[in-house]
Amino acid sequence: MNKPEPRASADTVALSCRIVSAYVLGNAVPVDRVPALIADVHATLVGRRQAAPEPAAPWSPSLAQIRASLGPGGIFSFKTGKRYTSLRRHLGSLGLSPDAYRRKWGLPSDYPMVAANFAAQRSELAKASASAGCGSSGPPDDTQAVAGLPGQLRPLPVRPPRGNPARTREGGGVA
Repeated sequence: MNKPEPRASADTVALSCRIVSAYVLGNAVPVDRVPALIADVHATLVGRRQAAPEPAAPWSPSLAQIRASLGPGGIFSFKTGKRYTSLRRHLGSLGLSPDAYRRKWGLPSDYPMVAANFAAQRSELAKASASAGCGSSGPPDDTQAVAGLPGQLRPLPVRPPRGNPARTREGGGVA
């Protein structure tokens, strides 16, 4: 069991000496500093051979932090630390879906993606447009109401095509 340990130690000492000798050839090092340099390089190499520490568990916010992240003016992003009115749009720029974001940070499935004030504002706008009769009940017509005369319709004006007519095929020019 102890046999690989001295071999690894001898390899580390030999590697340390090779590194230090290469460094000393290219740099001016006082003679009394060479043993300390060898010891430093050796300690660094031995430290690299030790097992790497386990990575810390991913951080997840507490219930109090989740509640605090839901302000009326915006939703706090755990990824960037900023407030956004629409977290969905922010997540799209990061390449995350709302479900992936909720899973990553351990958020409940009903965690909102839009701030409360913004959602209320959009709701009021939708209600106002629906009550004004602007709702779409079918495909758009090519007619519009004559101003001041409800119920009387006239055809929309037809615009001429854009561009130089001499350049089009129908205009007889060079295509």
